[in-house]
Amino acid sequence: MKSFYPEFDNDGLTKQQLYEKMYPQKKYSDSQMKYLMSEMFSLAKMFLSYTNYNNDNFERNNRLLKELNTRNTYKIFESELKKIENQIKSIQIRDKEFFYQMYKMKNLVSDYYSYKNRLSVKREHNKIIDNIINNFLISILDFYYEIINDASDFGINIDLNLVSFIDDYINQNKNNLNPIVLIYYYIFIVSYRNEPSHYNTLYELKNKHIQILDDDAKHRIFEALGNYCIKSYHQGGIKHYKDAFILIDDEIKSGVRFKRNEFSEIFFTNKIEIASKVKEYKWAYDFIVKYKNRLNEKNREDIVNFCYAIIEFESNNYLASLDHLSKINLKHPLLKFRIRNYTLLNYFELNNYEQAFLMLDAYRHMLEKDEKVETGRKERYFLFLYYYQKLLDMKSGSLNTEIELLKRDIETRSFFMKQWLLEKAEEF
Repeated sequence: MKSFYPEFDNDGLTKQQLYEKMYPQKKYSDSQMKYLMSEMFSLAKMFLSYTNYNNDNFERNNRLLKELNTRNTYKIFESELKKIENQIKSIQIRDKEFFYQMYKMKNLVSDYYSYKNRLSVKREHNKIIDNIINNFLISILDFYYEIINDASDFGINIDLNLVSFIDDYINQNKNNLNPIVLIYYYIFIVSYRNEPSHYNTLYELKNKHIQILDDDAKHRIFEALGNYCIKSYHQGGIKHYKDAFILIDDEIKSGVRFKRNEFSEIFFTNKIEIASKVKEYKWAYDFIVKYKNRLNEKNREDIVNFCYAIIEFESNNYLASLDHLSKINLKHPLLKFRIRNYTLLNYFELNNYEQAFLMLDAYRHMLEKDEKVETGRKERYFLFLYYYQKLLDMKSGSLNTEIELLKRDIETRSFFMKQWLLEKAEEF
């Protein structure tokens, strides 16, 4: 089989030909071949399991200590324990898995000392508790961060009863807490409470501790800071998009996602949208040229056209923007709403009232029928369409309304393209 690696899709590779190689004197038996393939599949799964285990130094060391203790090989246990503890001292990145494995190791050490040295046992107990707390706090805060970001879209009521307890614990122990725990706390709190002081603290923690964060924590910290900037943009204007753009440069330097062979489409388009908002057009073009080949080949052309459409729109080249949008597959799951949003914005700027009204009607029908769109997201799309039509009616002369009342109404709601609508309302 090795000669057919890695695709294994050659016409010369069949069950019958394999059987003939193994048993040249026997008649082909499909039942025996199925049995052999099942056995091979089991061995392949065992190999993958072992490979994963063998790549985990912590897990491997803990299993070794456990076996040495079980077999009463005390001298070897203590010798191996010293080696492992020296290795741990050199570990910079201390994530929730680190604290979980440390808890397991300290538990083993405590068990080892239980018949030898009661004082040592007590010391290990304190270390066990510290590692349990660190692992728990990082895990629950990371989970809370994830679910609050989805809750509004899916209309989920989430149980955050532990937040007040965690707040109290963090505030009482702030000076003694592991910095990784603090970072995960502020990642969550920035997203949950959306307060400038929390954003500033998280930014400072990022600058101070970026080198000891694993890729997941780095991703979370940049995502939380970036999301805060984008939310704040709708309340305080373009300054926050400038902050978001500065964060992109920090993100590139830290190499969080830029070491990956493939970029997510949301990640890619968000970077272009932020750069375009602050008129960093050259940067945006250079980013596309440099990184477009890391997009999934299937959707690459659509994503690139959408990015160019954003740049052209922000550059006031509305016809060029529409041209790029017209080349995109309208059924693309990520882009099908965003394409229509930008198309409507271009129609508004070009005074294409008839086309805008036709698209509004089609857009609403599409939203009503699409059961895959989360409730919260759907509501925010409908709000955008509602206020867009109000402004379009005013611009086309078919509606006369009090603009200040409309602006105040827009300011109190949360939905897509809000800042653009406020800017257009300001022009009246």
